[in-house]
Amino acid sequence: MTLSDERRELLALLAARKATTPGQQRFWRLNQADPADPAYSWPWALRLPGPVDEPRLRRALDVVLDRHEILTSAYDWDDGNLWQVNAPRPELQVVDTDVQTALREDNLRPFHLGSEPPLRMSLLPDDVLLVNVHNIASDGWSMRVLVDELTRAYRGEDLPEPGLPYHRHAARQRSWLASRRAEQEMAYWRRRLTGLEPRNGRSRESTVERVDVDAEVAGKVRQLGRAAKATPFMTMFALFAKLHGERSGSHDVAIGTSVSGRAPDEERTIGYFVNRVVLRMNTRGEDLDLVRRARTTAVEAFAHATVPFEHVVERLFPAEYLAAAPLVDVMFVFDTGGAAVVEPEYRTSKFSLVVNVKPDANGYVIEAHHPKGAPHGVLRDYARLLKGLTT
Repeated sequence: MTLSDERRELLALLAARKATTPGQQRFWRLNQADPADPAYSWPWALRLPGPVDEPRLRRALDVVLDRHEILTSAYDWDDGNLWQVNAPRPELQVVDTDVQTALREDNLRPFHLGSEPPLRMSLLPDDVLLVNVHNIASDGWSMRVLVDELTRAYRGEDLPEPGLPYHRHAARQRSWLASRRAEQEMAYWRRRLTGLEPRNGRSRESTVERVDVDAEVAGKVRQLGRAAKATPFMTMFALFAKLHGERSGSHDVAIGTSVSGRAPDEERTIGYFVNRVVLRMNTRGEDLDLVRRARTTAVEAFAHATVPFEHVVERLFPAEYLAAAPLVDVMFVFDTGGAAVVEPEYRTSKFSLVVNVKPDANGYVIEAHHPKGAPHGVLRDYARLLKGLTT
């Protein structure tokens, strides 16, 4: 059978369309409302071993782009669905600006996701590469994959087999959402989140505070966790939840955290996989009981963490769907490592507080991200609470 030109064109168009996830659909709608919202733009800078061979760097970038089609895609909303479609290939720009100025300016520059890829790259003075990927196409794990593959390609090394293409992850997730298991997870979240008062945050310039927790205090944390049969994450979370309850004046606390959202065949895939999970618990009681309760809360929540957070919000709290920080505006993250990048002085956040705990050789480094100019002292109080532990 011979196909007509129109039929061929239609089939080619359909083949070029690729599935998207609920998370991408929410980012798309937020981007349409405000393309310049800096909370969804994620610039970072990597200091390269100089002097940089620019043609070699461009070839290395092409290798990475060839492996991750999501970095060369735009988006099209049609017939009630968002599709990933082809876009002009992003190109490396050479910019004569200092790194902090470049990070701030790129963060505030709009992304037009309907006509351009979600990636920008600039080579700055002193052999610094600036990379900005919109949240619709990336997460923290993806950043590490990108740095690793770019570094290997620049050195001329062989790269590991690529992961599952992101659009196939999206199609797999869409199919799973129609399953009985997905409805069971939704029923769990309906029960857990009933009566939760939503938080409607907004994107604001933020600042970062840091505190070091020494080995002695970290040892107390581990000992308390062992007594409660809890992981360091569960223990540190329980103590932070206690503090948050005291500061907010409520024993019913709901705090967000993140899970990777990746299957084993997606570990080398760049895309937005990370899933937000709401941990809701009562903070009354002694520390040991509290850590045990946090363990139970976390185990149950993580067992129901396959359903995308955006899907939960859209189904259960539709009025919150386009809020900057739906349901929870406080996040607690236990970070096990990341790429060594130049830290931006200018940051934006959609949360009123993000606490990031990073284990190191001597204990923990704890960071608090909160709106610039807002009185906080949360790290001071948290460090005092940890030091006062008795075991």
